[in-house]
Amino acid sequence: MTDSLYRLNTEVMTELDASQVQPVLLYALEGHIDSGLVAGLVISDLLANCEAKRLATFDADQLIDYRARRPPMTCGTEGWSGYIRPELVIDLVTDSAGTPFLMLYGPEPDFRWEAFAQSVLEIVELVDVRLAVGMHGLPRMVPHTRPSLVHGPGDLEVSAGASPSPGSRLHAPGSAMAMVEFSLREVAREATTLLADVPSYLAQVPYARAAVSMLEAIGQVSGLELSPDRLAEVAEASAKQLDKEVAKVDDLSRTVKELEQRFDKMHDGQVGSPKLIANQMVKDIEAYLAELPSTQDEA
Repeated sequence: MTDSLYRLNTEVMTELDASQVQPVLLYALEGHIDSGLVAGLVISDLLANCEAKRLATFDADQLIDYRARRPPMTCGTEGWSGYIRPELVIDLVTDSAGTPFLMLYGPEPDFRWEAFAQSVLEIVELVDVRLAVGMHGLPRMVPHTRPSLVHGPGDLEVSAGASPSPGSRLHAPGSAMAMVEFSLREVAREATTLLADVPSYLAQVPYARAAVSMLEAIGQVSGLELSPDRLAEVAEASAKQLDKEVAKVDDLSRTVKELEQRFDKMHDGQVGSPKLIANQMVKDIEAYLAELPSTQDEA
């Protein structure tokens, strides 16, 4: 057991065991792609509005490069008196219906990705997680005036709207999040990643509309009751302000109109709800993975 990378809170563990629930694990790590801060908004909203207890704490000293991400330190009149320790943790959280689930969040590890993924797998098997769901925002050429769609990495749609053949592969730089999903899938644990479309021109700012869609999609695929109401209020206020700002810039207004036309053409002017899209996405991913050749076939 690679327990040297983390420590468990035995009291919270006992509480989870007593619930006799196979929990869902939601996970998002800072440092990986998260356009519009979608995962960050979702995590922050859940922590602010749901009861959460610390189940596991990972050893940041083994996983984080402090020189690359120097932690803030406090210096008083008598010298250094403390610092903000990086927190890579798993919390036990309760949804609005009282159902417990797990949430892994914090900085993406700089070191020991495989050991980290195996540690997550150990915890997943220890508490018998029934589904693991990763999440983040993805920059896309879409307008902010249309619904933010949620899909999965199996959706390899190209910018022109054409779809590759079922055997197509997407080669991209890896991440600790991807390593976690890979490790879970290797032992036949159900895991997927949800991606929320974020207008590329808003990739660097919080985009609450996509976070609302993400919460709804997570609820659909996991069965958790996660209210998007608070983020929806933020999204509505942000949309009104954004419309005003876009109207002031002619070039941006033209770009948004072009993106609207492209979006409507691709989707025939009709877009299903994020819940329905997420549901179909899961089926698409399963079909896609089923058609992939085995490692031995590729050798």
